[in-house]
Amino acid sequence: MPVRTGHRILLVGPWRAGTAGGGCCTASPEDIGIVPHEHPPHDPGRDDAGGDDGPGPAAVVRALRASVGPEVDVQLVDPRNTVYLVPTVFRDARAGGASAARALATAARATTPWTLVADGVVVSRAVPLDHPSALACLPPDIPRTSTTR
Repeated sequence: MPVRTGHRILLVGPWRAGTAGGGCCTASPEDIGIVPHEHPPHDPGRDDAGGDDGPGPAAVVRALRASVGPEVDVQLVDPRNTVYLVPTVFRDARAGGASAARALATAARATTPWTLVADGVVVSRAVPLDHPSALACLPPDIPRTSTTR
C-alpha cells in the first residue's frame, strides 16, 4: 500500500464554458473569433468569477494555501482532468487505508465539479465553496497557519 508523505488538498473546479478547441475535427478558437485564454464574464473558470455564488475556485485555492501549512499541497483541478485526478485520489485514499474498491469509488466521486478532497477523502461534493466553508471541511490533522487556528 502506498505511504503518504504529506497532506494533499484538491479542489475540483466547476465546469467551464466550452469553447472550440483545436484538434483534427474542429476549428481553432482564433478561426471562429475567440481570443484564447479569455473567458466569458460569467464563466465559472474565470479567476474572478463567482458573483452571487461566492468567489471563484482560484480565489478559494489561494485562500486555502494561505491558511494551511507550507507542507500541504493544495491544487485546483479541472473536473475533466481525469488522467491526473483519478490516480491521485486513488493513491491518496489507499495511503489513508481505504480498500481498493473504496479508493476507486472515491476517485470516481472526486471527478464531480466543486468537490473538495483532503488526503484521499471527499469532504465536500458538488457544492460551491468559499474559503471559510472549505477550511471548515478539512480534517483537523491538516496543519493550519497560526492565523487560522
